[in-house]
Amino acid sequence: MRVVVAGLGVQGRKRQAIAGSDVVATVDPLGRDAHYRDIADVPLDTYDAALVCTPDEAKLSILRYLLGNGKHVLVEKPLLAEHAGAITELERLAAAGRAVCYTAYNHRFEPHFVRMKETIESGALGRIYLCRMFYGNGTARDVRRFENRAFDHMTFGAPGPPVLEMEATLVSWRNHFTADVYGEKGSAHISSLCKWGPSSFTRRARVLPSGRPPEEVTTLVQPDPTWQLEYDHFTMLCRKGEGGNLAHDLVLNRILNTLAAAALRPAP
Repeated sequence: MRVVVAGLGVQGRKRQAIAGSDVVATVDPLGRDAHYRDIADVPLDTYDAALVCTPDEAKLSILRYLLGNGKHVLVEKPLLAEHAGAITELERLAAAGRAVCYTAYNHRFEPHFVRMKETIESGALGRIYLCRMFYGNGTARDVRRFENRAFDHMTFGAPGPPVLEMEATLVSWRNHFTADVYGEKGSAHISSLCKWGPSSFTRRARVLPSGRPPEEVTTLVQPDPTWQLEYDHFTMLCRKGEGGNLAHDLVLNRILNTLAAAALRPAP
């Protein structure tokens, strides 16, 4: 498959490296080594799909152009719009052109995320009561540039069921991630990601009426596999000509806009 990489920032460079020889052109208005400055300058007959890794404000117009010309699209997270109609328009364009529009969330392909999903869907934990997640990133150079200029720490959630508790911070001086899922029959826990490793998955079985639960622990020490796995998934969708996830983006857009409005609302 012939792909164009639009946006040569951190994510774009990663996507370019993974796509390898599939890349036929790169686009960036400021990148000195980019082949083109504007996606519209790339001849339409030279590529089949685009990996869009641009700043958020540029995404919608680029996606309208690509989908309107029947090109498959992988767009870097998040896909945000002030109004939901902008995303439903993308759905219409994708359907009309039989094009895939896939929003990339590479952590979906983290091995322990997959293991957690399978554990929940198997029913081994029973009814889910609580999901708690923590994401801490504070050591990257790009993060330090914005220290104390925006929200450095945030907690949010939903009352459920199940109850959701989320915490994100830019002041975690060692990058870290945790996920804890508690159910009526047991619990499951992720500690760290492969890229920050070691990454462990722990499953505990509830003991009745009480007692220390037996546990199984799987630990991985390996490079981050998610970028390659996600690219392979995207190319598979393109071959099939179906399977975009814009319906999920409509839900996420509503949630993120609600959270943003709450964060910016003046304190009483």
